[in-house]
Amino acid sequence: MAGEARLTFAQTAGLVAAAALLVLATQFGDPTELRNARERPPARAARLRSASSARTQTNSDKTTASKPQYAPLSLNMTLASAARSHPNRIAVIHSDGSSSTYAQLTHRAACVATALSRNLKLETGSRVAVLALNAPNLLEVFWACPHAGLLLIPVNARLAPPEIINVLNRCEPIALFVDDAFAAAIPRLLDQVSSLKHIIYVGHARNEPAPDGALHYETQLIDSISQPMDPVTVLRDDCLGIFFSAKDTTRHHHHQKQQQQAVMLSHENILASAFCALRELAITPDSRYAHIVPMSHISDFVNTVAITMVGAANVFVPKFSPHKVVNVLREQNVTQTFVFPSMLEAILDAAEDNTLPDLCSILCGAAPVSEDLLRRVTRLLGDQVRCVHGLFMTEVTFLMTVRQAHDPLNTVGKSVPHLEIRIVDDNDSEVPHGTMGHLQARGASVMLGYLDNQSENNESMLSCHGWFTTGVKALIDPEGFVLLQE
Repeated sequence: MAGEARLTFAQTAGLVAAAALLVLATQFGDPTELRNARERPPARAARLRSASSARTQTNSDKTTASKPQYAPLSLNMTLASAARSHPNRIAVIHSDGSSSTYAQLTHRAACVATALSRNLKLETGSRVAVLALNAPNLLEVFWACPHAGLLLIPVNARLAPPEIINVLNRCEPIALFVDDAFAAAIPRLLDQVSSLKHIIYVGHARNEPAPDGALHYETQLIDSISQPMDPVTVLRDDCLGIFFSAKDTTRHHHHQKQQQQAVMLSHENILASAFCALRELAITPDSRYAHIVPMSHISDFVNTVAITMVGAANVFVPKFSPHKVVNVLREQNVTQTFVFPSMLEAILDAAEDNTLPDLCSILCGAAPVSEDLLRRVTRLLGDQVRCVHGLFMTEVTFLMTVRQAHDPLNTVGKSVPHLEIRIVDDNDSEVPHGTMGHLQARGASVMLGYLDNQSENNESMLSCHGWFTTGVKALIDPEGFVLLQE
């Protein structure tokens, strides 16, 4: 019976993902545009248009000639669709056991967006940063930013204070959301980040006042709005936000150099990858996804969008603790999650009785996944848990290659459906299968470019053909499997 249940689950998930990919291709109009979408210059300015500017007036009667329309492949359409299709489905499971529906999530996100736009006078295209531990409020802010046409900057809460200051000064946000973990740093942030005009406190205690210098998320943003605004009109290749990635620039420099890169990603980038995550994690409307890695990480952000597409539920782990994670996985009946390899090792150590009965799929990445770890997952958790890994990069919006359970263990799998990959030599000429060289990618999820780094854009992005040079040394075998240089 267990085998039959797994087969039925996999078939159902496959049909959902196939339908999603069909929608993706259909919304592009010409299917070849999926392949050629990135054959445009990478450093495009954000073309975020508000609903008011989308209206046109005639010279004679000054009346509205057309109503603003949602562009295909925008995150605004994704959340709006979720609220219409399954308003009463559980979107958020809170730490106290209570829950919120998709209708409630959408309303609260719209209130935050409206307060940012109307009360704080943030103009379309303004930058908004988020510095907080995993929590439902982050989910609301993540959806509020595109709703108001604001550029989202998720900041890794695990960075050291000087690194956080550096990230904020590079991105120059006008507003910043912080939680209890960073409330004490508000005076320093206001002093050392010159672009900041507003700090919003998203602490958990509704009845406690906000710290000095900050606005209260609940009482001064959400409660101040009685009639939320409609989402702004966005285009699929408008910049959604800025995410950070450490890119190896060895190819272009004499010495190996790891540096934090500010990666500009579009609505199209995020949604193309989210459709793929929907398939790889086998997400269904009955899924429960646990946010274990920081929600600022591109992997978790993409998975958040995938969860929303089908109306599944979000579970939050504010801070990683192996035993705490195991308890959450069991008590909240979690079915899917994404973790780093070191986290997965620790979770397996903590799950002493080896019972995670509801867990179906684990995406594991952002660092090499050893063959020993994959074997250990199968040995301890059983065949019912799919452990999917591959080659993931922020510059290609998370997923580049994915290794399936039956693929050779020494590979990182094959390219995802929305990307082309190839291997080139030092002159950017494609090499035959089995030849080690530089891995390049092209397709719908390749980034818009790096923020304020034209030299790296020129080196990484060959704008005449749209190929992105990843900085990874690899080969592609005759079957299409990718093997990384050891």
